[in-house]
Parts: sequence; C-alpha cells; structure tokens
Amino acid sequence: MNVSANKLAKLDEIEYPVITWEDNDDSSAIHVYNSATNSRELHEHEKRSLSDLLVFYGNYFANKDIQELALAGDRFTYPFRQVFSDNFDLSYFEDQLQEFLAAFSADPTLSVKLREELKQFFQNDLAASLTEAIFESIAEKIVRYSLELKSATIVSIGNLNFNERFRSVLQESAGEFGLDVRFIDDW
Repeated sequence: MNVSANKLAKLDEIEYPVITWEDNDDSSAIHVYNSATNSRELHEHEKRSLSDLLVFYGNYFANKDIQELALAGDRFTYPFRQVFSDNFDLSYFEDQLQEFLAAFSADPTLSVKLREELKQFFQNDLAASLTEAIFESIAEKIVRYSLELKSATIVSIGNLNFNERFRSVLQESAGEFGLDVRFIDDW
C-alpha cells in the first residue's frame, strides 16, 4: 500500500471510488482509488509538482513568491486562456504570461517611484490571474474525472493544500456538482 492509500484508509466514512489530487515535492498527479489497495493513475503533470511550477513562474517576477504576489492582486484582471484537454502540462500558460509581461509599460514621464508602484500592482494582478487559471484548470480536470468515474469524493493530498485559494477553488468547483472534498495536509 502506498502513502496515499495509507492516508485514505485513515479517513472516516470514505466511499470508493475516490479521486485524489496528489501534489508532492517532485510530481503532481490525479489517481482513482477503487479501494485502499486498488488504484491507477489518471494523469500526471509531466514536468514537475505544481508547487515547483509556481516557483518556476515566479522566475518571471524577479524570483518573488508568486503566491504572495497573488494575495495582493486581482485574479480577474488578466484573462488567461485555459486549455481543457487531456494534456496535463500546465506550462502552456508560459506563453500567455510572456505576452502579458511584454505588453506592460508605464508612462516614462511618471516618477520612478510611481512607475515602480504601477509595476508592482501589475505583477500582483498578473500573478493572481495566473494562479487562478492554474487552480481552475486543475479543479476542472479533477471534477471532470469524478463525474466520469462516478466518484462522490475528491481527496487532495500534499503541498498545495496549504494555499487557501486552491482549497477554495477546488471546493467551489466540486460543490457545483455536490461532490465532497477532503484535504489531507500532513504529506
């Protein structure tokens, strides 16, 4: 039995099948558990864990913590196009991020201080919009699998659970279909 199965077995009143989102230090994946000992991978993020992906995107913001920037931003400012496909490589947002960054400009007649403040607001909003698009993409894929496989329960395991916005997006998406969401934080 793997670590996730051990953690699932500890949950009260869990009804199988269960869809899990597992994000740990080196990978992210969606699994279906038909029992504590019978599971299969549905999708894996091919390049890295989602936590690592957020750090990777932080490089575009002078290595600032993208999640901290996002807390100060408006998540509806920049409309990232989401690609809902079987491909689970969320790095496709990179091209869009580069386009938004290239389009930013502040009036050169403004003071340096004001231009820096405008840049900070821009970065906050862009980071918030990007993380929202990533979280919505993940939630949509997890909920879609839950509905297809007739699973009433989604369990999220790992590092991303510490992000309140991720938890909220997943709960809202699942709640639209009456799905139960549980979080296991002690990865």
